[in-house]
Amino acid sequence: MSRMQGAPPLADIMNTYSLQDIWRNTHPTARDFTHWSIPASSGGRLDRWLASDSLLALFTATSSILPTSGFISDHRPVSITLSFLGHAPPNGQGLQGFTLLLLNIPEACDELKDIIALRSLILFWGFLLAFLVCLSFVPVLLCPFSRPCGLSPLVVP
Repeated sequence: MSRMQGAPPLADIMNTYSLQDIWRNTHPTARDFTHWSIPASSGGRLDRWLASDSLLALFTATSSILPTSGFISDHRPVSITLSFLGHAPPNGQGLQGFTLLLLNIPEACDELKDIIALRSLILFWGFLLAFLVCLSFVPVLLCPFSRPCGLSPLVVP
C-alpha cells in the first residue's frame, strides 16, 4: 500500500476517534519526513503522535522529528511534549511534597541528579571536616594531663 492509499483510511480513523496529528498542528506548513526509502528515493511521514481532543483539552502538545544521530535507520524518531494546562499534578507519596510526575521529564531528572550530587558533596566535605576536627582532639584525650602530649603514635603494651 502506498502512502497515498493509506491517507484516506488514516483520516477516517482520526475523524472517527477525534484524533489530531500533533506534529502537523505544531508545524502546519512544514514538510519533513520520518521515513526515507533509499531505493525509491522518496520519503513520508509514517511515524506520528495522534492525540484525542479530550487529552488536548487538558494538555498543550508539541512534536518534533528528531535526527537519527548515532544509529542507522530508515525511520527518524518523533518526540512529543505535553504541558499540563490545569492545576498542578498531585504530589506523590514518596519524598515530602515531591511531584513524582517530574521523573518523566529528562531535564528534571538531570537537574535532580545535579542537586543530589551537590548536596552529597557538601555532606561529604562537612563530614570530613568534622571528622578531622574530632581527630585533632584525640591526642589530648588519650594523654594524661600531667605530661605534655605530642603527635607521636600511641603505643599500646
